[in-house]
Order: sequence, then C-alpha cells, then structure tokens
Amino acid sequence: MPVLQRALKDHSTSIKTQACRILGIMAGLADVKDLSYYFGDVIPRLQVALVDSNPEVRAESARALGLLASGMVAPISARLPPCLITISATQSG
Repeated sequence: MPVLQRALKDHSTSIKTQACRILGIMAGLADVKDLSYYFGDVIPRLQVALVDSNPEVRAESARALGLLASGMVAPISARLPPCLITISATQSG
C-alpha cells in the first residue's frame, strides 16, 4: 500500500487516477477488513482526491471510497469519516 499512498499524492493526473482505480479494485476483490490497517492513510488521501481539479480523479476516488464503504462492517464503519458514512448509506439505500 505505501506505493499507492505515494501515488495518491503524485502530481500526475494519470498516476492519481490509476491509484484510485487500483484501490477500488482491491476493495472489490479483498475483504475490506484486511485493508482496514491502511485506512488511516488511504482514506484521507482519497478524500483529497474527491476535490481534485481533474474529473477522472474525482470519479475514481468516489468509486474507491464507495467500494470501501460498502464492504465495511459496523465496528469498522463506526470509525469512518462522515463522508464515507454518507456514501455507504446512499449506496445501500
């Protein structure tokens, strides 16, 4: 994950987009509990990507956050920032 964490801070739009896309794919393939160790670093960087100047970066970060949020169980989701709780509620309702 450190490589993806660095990629989310990169100046290149392409690299940020790919990092967001990879995180979304990982969230869809892996058990989110296995990824929770990295949430403290990854989620804030995905939140920053939500307001990136490039629409593709914004879209991929929103997708990744939504996939992360949708796979979370209650004990993990209790520690989420409000934006993820909103995303998760919107997707499941």
